[in-house]
Amino acid sequence: MTENKRSIFIKFVFIILCIALNLVGYFFTTYFELPFWLDTIGTGLTACVYGPLYGGITGICSNLCLGITNWISAFYGIVNFGLGILIGFLYRKGMLKDLFSTRCASIITAFFTLICAVPVSLIFYEGHNNNKWGKALFDMLGKLHIGVIAQSILSQAFVDIPDKVISLILVFLILKLFNKYGFPARLEKNE
Repeated sequence: MTENKRSIFIKFVFIILCIALNLVGYFFTTYFELPFWLDTIGTGLTACVYGPLYGGITGICSNLCLGITNWISAFYGIVNFGLGILIGFLYRKGMLKDLFSTRCASIITAFFTLICAVPVSLIFYEGHNNNKWGKALFDMLGKLHIGVIAQSILSQAFVDIPDKVISLILVFLILKLFNKYGFPARLEKNE
């Protein structure tokens, strides 16, 4: 296999594995009813290793796969696409290189998620975010007669802020391992 074809093949396999990582994160947290998602770890990894566009592709493909079992998940693909672009951009600007900048990036991505996901939740889920913990907060806030938009924002933040912190710290740690072992450059150079 020529070096260029090998590089393309490795990139393709990496993206498929990252899509699988997103799906595993989603199903793991859904099964155990955790108050976060972990469905953007693969998106973040691809964005950092191969760039924003590939991160976006990984993100949207993950949600399209989830859309097979829950069609509304496919609409959140635009959020995950945007996250891939944003994380890749932040990485290129020097973030996710240390723990402090990773935490800063996680807050930036959490607010980006809120801006993008709340309208989707309002349109398709009547404001809920399809997470048990987020739904519980949404319902509790409803009993306090807080408006649906505020309920949606707060319940989405309740799930997305810890999700992005955990997810991007995991991306940071995995990138450290990649750097230690020279991945993926090592594979692409046929070493």
